[in-house]
Amino acid sequence: LGTLLHIDTRLNLGGSGGALLNLRGELIGLTTALAAIEGYEKSVGFAIPIDANLRRVVESLSKGLEVEYGFLGLQPEDVLLAPLRDLSPKIKQPSAARVLMVFADSPAAHAGLRRDDVVLAVNRKPIFGKLDLLREIGLLGPGVFAELTVWRPTERREFRTQAELGKFPLSDDETLIATEQRHPEWRGLRVDYPTARAKYMIWPEQRYPSAVVVSVAPESSAAIGNLQEGDFLTHVEQQPIHTPAEFHAAVTKLDKPSVVVRTIDGRRLKLTR
Repeated sequence: LGTLLHIDTRLNLGGSGGALLNLRGELIGLTTALAAIEGYEKSVGFAIPIDANLRRVVESLSKGLEVEYGFLGLQPEDVLLAPLRDLSPKIKQPSAARVLMVFADSPAAHAGLRRDDVVLAVNRKPIFGKLDLLREIGLLGPGVFAELTVWRPTERREFRTQAELGKFPLSDDETLIATEQRHPEWRGLRVDYPTARAKYMIWPEQRYPSAVVVSVAPESSAAIGNLQEGDFLTHVEQQPIHTPAEFHAAVTKLDKPSVVVRTIDGRRLKLTR
């Protein structure tokens, strides 16, 4: 959940989850742990800071929705900046996250990132290592733009670029906590971001410009049309789609008895009411 707040208030056992208020009575964190150096009598506490990103997570849980995390589509590693040659003197931070691999057609690829690029900040917040990068991108969520500050050693320059984030893949459906769906079922199928589930992904060559079918109701129009879970949809009629929101916007706008969807392998399937 990110960097913790270190507080000097003594926390009683079982106090995790309590409210942390500032002097104005505003909720700024949730207590989470004890830390005792010489025993419980000298314990201090920590709290998870409540910001816009955490509120997004809490609101999703309160609505019974799956909590979605942002996905950039690269493999990072920790890097110390001092040994790097020709580093700009304007860069003062000691470390950052270096790009080992950029997945094809991913948000990182579309943002112009390359192997060996060094990510210095996300939305002007310094990144000191790969865990910082994964955390900041994850907490932003999918479908939003992240501003990346990057040092490119091969060109000896610093630049900023925007990346529209995808959805971090869920590795195991059994860990999913959700009682409600973000989008309604349409003609027997549900779709999600193409990276929504690890079981549908092909690393590192992934099918990003599409939406993935995550469920098909038996005997529905989608089932009769031979759509299957794990199929990737690229078009609704002639409209390209990349996200579940784009898919539902397209089918809602058409509002036709018969709609043709196109899969990534070239099939054209007619789905009727």
